[in-house]
Amino acid sequence: MLNIPKFVARFVALIGESKVQLLLPSLLGRPLHSPLVTIERREFMRSRIHVICLAFAILVIAWIPMDITAFPRDIWSGLMVARTAAGLSFLLLAYLTRPGGRSLLVVGHTAIMFFIPASFAGYSHIILDSATQFEGWSLFIFTAYDLVPFIIIGGFSLLPLTVFEVFVIAAPIFVTFFTIEFSSTSNAELYQLLGEIWLLLLILGTATLAGISQLHLMISLVEKNAQDPLTLAYTRRDGERVLCTAFTDARDYDRPLGIAFIDLDHFKAVNDNFGHEAGDRVLQMSTKAIMERVRTTDFLVRWGGEEFLLVTPGTKDANLEPFVARVVGRALGNRPDNTALTASVGLSERERDQCSTYEDLVRLADDRMYRAKEAGRNRIVGWEE
Repeated sequence: MLNIPKFVARFVALIGESKVQLLLPSLLGRPLHSPLVTIERREFMRSRIHVICLAFAILVIAWIPMDITAFPRDIWSGLMVARTAAGLSFLLLAYLTRPGGRSLLVVGHTAIMFFIPASFAGYSHIILDSATQFEGWSLFIFTAYDLVPFIIIGGFSLLPLTVFEVFVIAAPIFVTFFTIEFSSTSNAELYQLLGEIWLLLLILGTATLAGISQLHLMISLVEKNAQDPLTLAYTRRDGERVLCTAFTDARDYDRPLGIAFIDLDHFKAVNDNFGHEAGDRVLQMSTKAIMERVRTTDFLVRWGGEEFLLVTPGTKDANLEPFVARVVGRALGNRPDNTALTASVGLSERERDQCSTYEDLVRLADDRMYRAKEAGRNRIVGWEE
């Protein structure tokens, strides 16, 4: 016999082991993902939207001969205009989401991708409802149009969306569908309509689960592969990817981008005097202190050894030094001999330094970090020094 308390306890333990509870805010609500997950999700969604739009642009227009064979001219001509407009809209969206194009508003593009067929479905429903009763082949094609809302809702399973994003995108589609259907439904057909609504909600729930499952897998894989195993900061390889994308976004949308090049002071002495295990503990302690003090939009990269890169998107030059001073200006912990662990820091900012590449931005911050070391360490060097 099933021991319910034991079963519940085991289920809770499994959730704890999988760390799902830590991911719930990112799966259910507004996405608060790490920069690398944001980039991976954006590129994945952009690629998938691009392919879907190209496929639907072809399919929507290729269906026109079916309408011509099934309906009278006054109906198929109206449907042909709507299909042509939908096909061109899909082609335009496919162009906007092409690889290498701007796509900061990828969730907005997702909403447009669903809005196009939803608008077509609403328009075609109005046209077909004005016609007489269908039979035979015409009835088959007419029934196919009734399936369009279900296809649209099922499409949410193709993308790694949060529950909040699905709700925001799906709500207008449901409102439109309900409004059109209720306005043309008699009392005799009301229960049939309620059954269709219930089925749509079930499909939406299943599609949402499929979407957040994709998102959960993506977050887990990206974070696991991108983190330096010792410090949990980004590896240099993945950090450069994120930095390159952050720099491109800042340049394309004319936004600031700040960098702090951080070097732990006298770290070699820790390894020499206390051993590498003690050095590893110092690295873990210092990076933990930094990551607890930064914002969710910032990211830390282990550039090499005891050198780290703190990237702060959206931080202007006037705010960069006070922010970095709050993060690394006070001690990052203690060395094994209980003396304070400090750092030398060099700053650079895209707009202030007029850098054309992210490599130039890093090089400037690196040069200023060495000036901080030459000036006595435990200090921040920016533009005034």
